Amino acid sequence: NYLIKSHIPNFNIEYLHRVDGSNEWHHLRHLPYLGGGLYYANLGNPDILGNVLALYGKVEMPVGTHGLSYSINAGISYLTKTFVPVANNYNTCISSHLNVYFQLAFLYRLTLSNHWEIFPKINITHYSNGNFKEPNTGLNVASIGLISRYRWQQKTTIPLEKSTILPFQKWQYRLFTAIGSKATTKEQTAHFFVGDLEATALFRLNKITAFNGGIDYFYD
Repeated sequence: NYLIKSHIPNFNIEYLHRVDGSNEWHHLRHLPYLGGGLYYANLGNPDILGNVLALYGKVEMPVGTHGLSYSINAGISYLTKTFVPVANNYNTCISSHLNVYFQLAFLYRLTLSNHWEIFPKINITHYSNGNFKEPNTGLNVASIGLISRYRWQQKTTIPLEKSTILPFQKWQYRLFTAIGSKATTKEQTAHFFVGDLEATALFRLNKITAFNGGIDYFYD
């Protein structure tokens, strides 16, 4: 009970633009929005968890044409309070000021006028440093909210028949690798190498549906 003492108020300021239909995938994905924003939250315990400020990029994908959509925000966050032996040893969630920020949201559009829209939404937000420094259980915040959006002007959409259509490939093969560094305990300052190698094959049923499988090798 010591960690969260109150509700977690948060807000976002965003700038988005809708794609113009110049590429085929714009139409296949029902003309999504791209952009970015600034996020702020009080984490419910100013002495132990503090506040968080995040800068992020955003993609908002309509699901069909009936107002439902989902959005993904990803960026970097700054948390004001971190784990400090003795002085703030209850904060076992965050040990570094800089962390990853990630948010997944589901929202529904309600049109008020030609320029104003509101979106009731539910979302989950995550902050952590990816185990670069311990302790790092991370923070996950589930919330409900309301978005108010102003559209400056109605955008002209390029019709599908005039958009750029890429060739369709049923099979695709990919090789991916990643490397990093991790800590193991809060008592140690040493970092250890971690790596990943992936080989995948992807089969497309159509231009928006695909299945894939592969082999992963992890060095941890």
